[in-house]
Amino acid sequence: AMEAAMHALRAEVAALRAENAALRADAGAPPSASFRPAPDDSAVSLPPDLRTWESAGAGDALSGADLERYARHISLPAFGAAKQASLANARALVVGVGGLGSPACLYLAAAGVGALALADADVVERSNLHRQIAHADARRGASKALSAATAVAALNPGCHVTTHLQGITAENALALVRDADVVLDCTDNVQTRYLLSDACVSCDKPLVSAAAVGLEGQLSVYVRDRVNDVSYTKRRLPCYRCVFPKPPAARDRGNCAQSGVLGPVPGVLGTLQALEAIKVLSDLGEKNGGRLLTFDATADPKRAFRCVALRERDETCVACGEKSAGVPGAPRGEAIASYDYDAFVGQGAACDLRSKTPRSETPLQTPDLQKLPAALDDAAAAAAAAEGARKFQSIRARLGAATAAFWRGATGQAVSALQDIAMEAHELFERHKLGRDIECEALRMAGHGMIRMRAWEPAEKCLDACLGVVRVGLEDDPPLPPGAAIGAFVALGTLASNREPPQFDLSQHWFAQALQSARDAGDVAAEASVCQSLANVAGKMGDGAAAAQAAEMALGLRRAKVEEARQTLKAAEDALGAFAAPPGTEGGEEEEGTGAGGGERVGPGPATMRTAAPPISSPEHARAFGAAASAKRALAEARRAEIAALANVGAALLKVEDAPPASVEGTEEETPQASDANEDAPPSLATRVAAGVARYEEALASLRQDAAGPQDLEMEIGLLLELANAHDNRVGGETGRLRARALRASLRDAVKALTANQREFPNTCTLCSETMDLMDPEGAERDAGNEPTDPDAPISCLECLHGYHSACLLRWRERSLVEEMEKMEKAEAEGQDVSGRKPQTPRCPDCANIHARRAAAAEAAQRQQQSQATGGFL
Repeated sequence: AMEAAMHALRAEVAALRAENAALRADAGAPPSASFRPAPDDSAVSLPPDLRTWESAGAGDALSGADLERYARHISLPAFGAAKQASLANARALVVGVGGLGSPACLYLAAAGVGALALADADVVERSNLHRQIAHADARRGASKALSAATAVAALNPGCHVTTHLQGITAENALALVRDADVVLDCTDNVQTRYLLSDACVSCDKPLVSAAAVGLEGQLSVYVRDRVNDVSYTKRRLPCYRCVFPKPPAARDRGNCAQSGVLGPVPGVLGTLQALEAIKVLSDLGEKNGGRLLTFDATADPKRAFRCVALRERDETCVACGEKSAGVPGAPRGEAIASYDYDAFVGQGAACDLRSKTPRSETPLQTPDLQKLPAALDDAAAAAAAAEGARKFQSIRARLGAATAAFWRGATGQAVSALQDIAMEAHELFERHKLGRDIECEALRMAGHGMIRMRAWEPAEKCLDACLGVVRVGLEDDPPLPPGAAIGAFVALGTLASNREPPQFDLSQHWFAQALQSARDAGDVAAEASVCQSLANVAGKMGDGAAAAQAAEMALGLRRAKVEEARQTLKAAEDALGAFAAPPGTEGGEEEEGTGAGGGERVGPGPATMRTAAPPISSPEHARAFGAAASAKRALAEARRAEIAALANVGAALLKVEDAPPASVEGTEEETPQASDANEDAPPSLATRVAAGVARYEEALASLRQDAAGPQDLEMEIGLLLELANAHDNRVGGETGRLRARALRASLRDAVKALTANQREFPNTCTLCSETMDLMDPEGAERDAGNEPTDPDAPISCLECLHGYHSACLLRWRERSLVEEMEKMEKAEAEGQDVSGRKPQTPRCPDCANIHARRAAAAEAAQRQQQSQATGGFL
């Protein structure tokens, strides 16, 4: 049965091809092969369900990519591959690409019509964009035909598009109509409607005509004799002149500019035009010939569409009537070129596509064809620039999405997307001189992702490419910003310091380059960030003094940035103060500053005066208000950066691994003689620990002074954690333990405030379930008999908000490392390459579980995407 069906389909396709060739020969049209060259799709692999259609005869007319694109068409029992092939060999003429022509041409291209001819002499205006969806704001001022051709090419590159920027005229109407298989009248003026109807009658071409204005529209299909065609009503069908033998009076001719139009109304009618054209081209179902379909957007849904039978052909019609054949001056055949449509319609026509002087008293004129090539070049250049800008915005949005995925932890997915973005940005720059900064940023972020994935060699190649783009981009006009070079140097330094074994000398070289670039550019914030990176490298090298020195440099730069932000805010507030507040709005109530979370506070914040803001009185006032608000945000960010720098200095001072923890109490018992004797010696361990703790305390006090909002509360939780750990593990002694308990009490309150009382910082070790800090959740001290059996100093994890005894976490880590080493030995025994792999030491068991679940979820999501991309095709 299947083989018989295949033979029947082949016979049907062969018959259709023979009929199509005969019709083209009668019309004098070129063969379809020269009209639409088939693309090379030899590399496309077809799903099994589509190979059946290819073997049934459609493969000669449709390529592999076509079969994949139109699979939903082919799977329709009433449509199939044969009708899709007839669309691929068809040519449609769309006259007018406005509110009707925009959806019509897009749906025809999307449906697989092989060739489209777009005729329109108008240009895109802002008032068109609410309904003419083929155009875009970036293409305002460009030819509508070229703008629509750009949209069609983006939607379906396989559709061959020709444009006629002079529109439709009596001189070219016959040539354009003769070369088409169906004509769509998407105009809004009377002359063109009669002209297209006469041309279609003379060339025996079907005409799909529609109109839309206000909240109403109508549509009909005008064809020649179809008495024996069951897909049409069995009557002698009229032409447009038969239905409307006399043009409407000037006062009755409305158009969109005069009467207005609701955007979706022409969209509905234009979509129906595309549907009727597809039915005509593929001989699908019953057409709307001999009937007028009306649409009322405000009517009851059951009566929104109505179908009215039209009168039969008028045998006295000058265009199609048999009794009028041979009448001198009748608009038939070549006589159409000399027929005066303006005189027939009368003055006051709504709009003429042949001129860019619509809705005005200027007489209609034919454009100067000698100037047309230059106009075409200008329009093409404008369209290309608009397309480049659109691609630039699209790639920039994708870069933001990929960066967000990177910071969410989806490293592999982000790196793959960033590499694609970098290649597309490179091509964009080659074509439109746009996107160099996007290419640089994508390569830099991809390099950081490869560092995170411990792929050292690919990361080095990626970042070398980024540096090459930066060096070339600095010679561009305009050049890349200095931040691009700074980011590339920092990424290379990070790679050198993280790879195994670390290349600290090379890392310091790249960071020094970044530091010099930041100083040359006068970028204080970037210079501070590079100094902090140098501090991190020194800490990895075990040079605590150098790490603390670099961190102190970063702190000084951050404080300079805060002072600069204060001066900017003062100037902005002075400018805003020049706009006096209206009487009665002065004054306000004073309230003391409070911290972001509950618990301990070093002291009250500065008093603030809440006053009613004066209403905006002028554009200058609005700009001053915006500048002041922006300066306040900049100052808040600068203060947060300063607080982070203080914490970094404290961390650098506390990272002393070559001596046991010391108590601050011991420093108070030093004798003056010992202090004088060691005046030139490096600071002792106890002194450095005390200095580090003091930096943390200073950062906490500074944060609480102006804290506001959840962002500051999260920063406060981090500082409380670090301080508590420092007092437990570095200061020690009774003083350190008591201070750690007080800090953990504040920490619980801050966590409760951040999570709206939904979570509380743990008071017991997650691994041994023993009390960690000798305090109940409410803060009451336990009795001596209830002290934990394991008095090891506690460690808290900010990422998972869980606590551990150091000995418990050490035992867990040792077991985890042993298991990892056993896995590596097993892999090596199986012949796998394990060089460069090193067991990772997790921060805590909960973090390891969290990371494992995230990785599993990301892998499952990737598998699901691949499954959706390849499965369930039909």
